[in-house]
Formats: sequence, structure tokens, C-alpha cells
Amino acid sequence: MKGCQEFIIEKKFADLDAGWISIGASKRGWANFLIGAAECPSCVNIIAIIPLVPIIPDYILNIHRMYQAFGGVSYFFKPYILADNLKYTDSPFLVKGAKYMDPLSFKGSYNRKKLPILIALSSSDEFMMMD
Repeated sequence: MKGCQEFIIEKKFADLDAGWISIGASKRGWANFLIGAAECPSCVNIIAIIPLVPIIPDYILNIHRMYQAFGGVSYFFKPYILADNLKYTDSPFLVKGAKYMDPLSFKGSYNRKKLPILIALSSSDEFMMMD
């Protein structure tokens, strides 16, 4: 984004003094949460984020809810099941990792930045069910 900003300013395509509104869908929507949470003095100024996400924050809790509701997980989890990855759902490693990837972990950062967030939830997702 920094490189894009420098190029846009150099070519006088737009005035970016106010900052950027970051938007993305699906996995890029998830990345949007992380972009908005970043507190980096040398990064571009993010003034709002609009993640379009089929995935609900709190990954571990929602895996359990899906399993309880469906008696298993979505068919889209087949590669993870075949690799036996679901056994790590409650592992200390994944619980610790979730703190670095779960949007709910960054509420303090969003609040400090007073960052407007418009979360557009989508449906018919194969990975996660709606809560």
C-alpha cells in the first residue's frame, strides 16, 4: 500500500492526505481486519475498513458450534480432515495463534484508532456457518 500511495501521489492520480479505506472479500476481508488493526507509524493511514466476510470472528468457538450444529464440519474441511488437522482445534498452539489472527483479539487497537468498521457478512459460505 505504501508503494501504491507513493505512485499515486507522484502521478497526481489522487489526493490521499486523508488516508485509505481498505475493503476486501473472503480471505482478503479477513486480512482487512488485520490491516485495520496494524499500528505502524511508517504505514499508510487507514481511516476505515470494510471487510466482506463469510467467516465469523472467534474461529475456535465457531468450529465447536459448527460441529455441534451439524454433527461435524463442512465438506469444505475435507483436506483438513484428511490431514488430521482438526485434532489441533483446542491445542495451545492454535489458541495462541488465534490471538494473532482473530479480529476479536484486536478490539483494543480498533478502539484506540477510533477506526470505523463496516462488517458486511455474507452467506452461503462453505467454510463457516453463520452464528
